Amino acid sequence: MSVGARNRYIDIQTVARTPDAIGGRSSAYTSAKKLWAAVKPMTGRRVIEFGQAADMKGYEIEIPFYLETTVDETVQIVYSGRTLKVHSVIDNDEARTKKIIIAFEKK
Repeated sequence: MSVGARNRYIDIQTVARTPDAIGGRSSAYTSAKKLWAAVKPMTGRRVIEFGQAADMKGYEIEIPFYLETTVDETVQIVYSGRTLKVHSVIDNDEARTKKIIIAFEKK
């Protein structure tokens, strides 16, 4: 996918954990970075390759390689009204121009 293919707006959200009144912790996601990305739905076969049920909605999301926000399995991505849980991040692009995020819709 090329830079011109990054035509979908996504919101990368990080989790903040705060102590609650009874000694536990509560979690809330907040926006860390909004940016343009290329988003491609996965086929059922590709979803199964990542160990997910065939009825899960999976996405491959291309973002710029250099980003001041850390993207890993602890973040979630909001895209077009959907909340996606990051499964993995692939950054083996030798040119260091892009990262591919594998994410699945939270149910």
